[in-house]
Amino acid sequence: MHGSLVTSSLFRETTKNESANEGYKFGQEEETYNIVAAHGYFGRLIF
Repeated sequence: MHGSLVTSSLFRETTKNESANEGYKFGQEEETYNIVAAHGYFGRLIF
């Protein structure tokens, strides 16, 4: 979990150098995936 979060942040920093539009779109997709993955992970952890 921690590793994917760090990778996501690094990736988002890298995309800033490219087209702002592309970076934003890709950043949104990454964010959504991480939220879904985190939710599933914590859901299994709690229940």
